[in-house]
Amino acid sequence: MHLALFDIDETLIRKDCETLWCHYLTREGIYDMSRIEKFALDYQDGTLDFDAFARFQLEPLIRLSREELVHHRQTFLADEIFPTQCEIMSSRVAEHRERGDQLLVVSAAHDFLAEPVAEMIGISEGLFTVAEQEGCTYTGKVEGAPCFREGKVTKVTSWLAGKDLDWESLESSWFYSDSHNDLPLLKRVQHPVAVRPDQKLRQVALERDWEIIE
Repeated sequence: MHLALFDIDETLIRKDCETLWCHYLTREGIYDMSRIEKFALDYQDGTLDFDAFARFQLEPLIRLSREELVHHRQTFLADEIFPTQCEIMSSRVAEHRERGDQLLVVSAAHDFLAEPVAEMIGISEGLFTVAEQEGCTYTGKVEGAPCFREGKVTKVTSWLAGKDLDWESLESSWFYSDSHNDLPLLKRVQHPVAVRPDQKLRQVALERDWEIIE
């Protein structure tokens, strides 16, 4: 198998989908998510408390009805996400698809948002942080381990095992990301690609002679 992995935020799209979602909810007067700015700074610094961030991000899922959530998500995807798709990365996705590579999104964003974003981009399969549900109701908790930092490696490893594969059996592997938080997975693939990287990732990419997409 030739495996091409893609981060979503600041990679396949030019913005962060969860940050945009928080701004949308706050701006529309639906739910106050203005604290996102503090979490965003912590993420950039590499000091993010992911458990606290997940609770914050998932709170609207338990405050709003399923019908309200789906309605606002549809509007959000059309108005906020569609215009932010990165043309260069869309071309890279198309190249991998034409070669017959397996495409897989690997994102720390929760699946309520990340899954439809990936589908909009044209990738039908992905690994995300899963928002726990009891029946059809969200609990506000994360199900299992988050798809974040080393958790991304763990989730891809489990995904491969489900197909009776492992890292060593792959003919080639790629991962595209913008963030130093994704270094564990970038270091695991054969072809790491830094996409408009943050300062910490750029330094590592330059030191290791990784491909950089500006």
